[in-house]
Formats: sequence, C-alpha cells, structure tokens
Amino acid sequence: MEDKKSEVADSTERDRFSIRDLRETYGYGVDTLRYFEKKGLLHPTRGENRYRYYTNDDYWTLNLTRNLRNAGLSVEQIGEYLQNRTLDSTMHTLQGALESLERNIRHLQFSAECIRNQLKTIAALNDALTDIVTVVRYPERKAILIRENFSTPERFTALKYKLLQKKAQGKYFSLIGVDCVGSVTSTARVMEGDYSVDGAFMFDPDGEDSFPAGNYLSVFYRGGPQNEKYLRMLIDYAARNDIEVQGPFLRIIRSDVLVTLDRSEWAAEVQVKIKD
Repeated sequence: MEDKKSEVADSTERDRFSIRDLRETYGYGVDTLRYFEKKGLLHPTRGENRYRYYTNDDYWTLNLTRNLRNAGLSVEQIGEYLQNRTLDSTMHTLQGALESLERNIRHLQFSAECIRNQLKTIAALNDALTDIVTVVRYPERKAILIRENFSTPERFTALKYKLLQKKAQGKYFSLIGVDCVGSVTSTARVMEGDYSVDGAFMFDPDGEDSFPAGNYLSVFYRGGPQNEKYLRMLIDYAARNDIEVQGPFLRIIRSDVLVTLDRSEWAAEVQVKIKD
C-alpha cells in the first residue's frame, strides 16, 4: 500500500499517468474519466499494452475540471473554457463559478431554514390543544392569495403548488417546512351555510394581500379536512359569548400527507377575525 500511495503522491513529477493514477488522485470512477475523454476534456494516448495513459496537461486539466464542476459549471462550459483559455476568459469563468457557488449557498440556506421551520412546527404539534376555542391576537399578516372557489382536497393541493411556484418566482421553493398554507372563506358565505372556500393562501412577508391585525377565534384539530365542523364551532362559540364575527375564516394546514401518512396525525387550525 505504501508503494501505491507514493506512486500517486509523486505522480506530478512523471510524464504519464494511468487511469488508476487519476482515479486514486481525484476520486473519479473509470466511467466518469472516459466521459470526460469523450467530451474532449482529456486526451489520453495508448501504450503498447493498449492501456490509456494521460499527460501532465491531463492531470492538471482534471484538477481544474473538478474545481469547476464543484462550483456548478457543466462539462460543456468547462470544455469551451479549456479550449479558449485567456486571462479574460478565466476571469469570466471564475466570475460565473463564484455566482454559481453563491446561488448554491443561498439554496442550502433556504433549505436549512425550511427544515428548521418544519421541525419547529412538528415539535409544537405535540403540545397543541385540540377542539378548544381560544382567542389569539395577531399582527397584520401578509400573504399570497389565489382567489378561486373550490370544495375538493385535490383542487386545494393543486392551488398549493401554484402558491409555491408564485412565491418562488422562478427561484427555489420547498415542500418541506410549508406550514403556512391554507384556505380562506368569506363570512357571508359561511353565514349562508356554504362552507366551500373562496381561495387558497400562503403567508409571505412580501405578499401583495394581507389579513388584518386583531383578535381571532382559533381552534386546532387533528384528522383530515373537517372545514364545516370547525367553522360551525367558531360560529356557535361566538354566538354563545356575544362576540361579533368579522371574518374572513382561515383554515391553516399544520401537518398533512407531506409529513405523515397517518391521517390521525394530520392537523389544521381554523381562525376567524372578531371585533376587538
């Protein structure tokens, strides 16, 4: 083993390298090295034994290729750069690599924040009281809202994806950590006995819509969609306690099939704004 290690360690002082040298130095598999060769990044010659042998240029080209691949550049981009390498093109390529790395960092930070949110929500579910109406005061909450009357869970799922895409605006979005999506129903509709919804929303500090600050009746429940039951519970509670309901009614999803297949663990919260 020591002979093999020294052979690889001293490889930069040699004129030619085997495919094993490159594999052991850079960690690429044989198939990947042959793919790079096919794309014109590496230019091995054949020895008398028909084995591939690589030059010093190939050795350092592969080092550069690995760095640029780690930065997010494609094999095609790297190949074009290698064929037209100047100070200007190097500057341009490195600038692109830096921007790619910074995008990846933002993506990782976003993903980490989504996972933190999901963990926080799941932990809070364990302490949540169910089927008990409380009064909660909220500040103004900005949101993205899609106005569309619907009554099926399938349509709500479709609108949830639309909300995520609208929030992303061509950037990253994640289904992990999405505990801020819900549906909205007008007070007038509920008072007429119609429990279908007027739209789907996602809380977002940059949203163009908003739900006003104030006191809200709130009830937390578990299980699948039970919109009508809990809308009526809030209405009955308000009537018994001489509370004026202003609306709208909100149903906020706290956990669903995205985080658990056990329907009994699905959770949601229904809220309605009341007169202060």
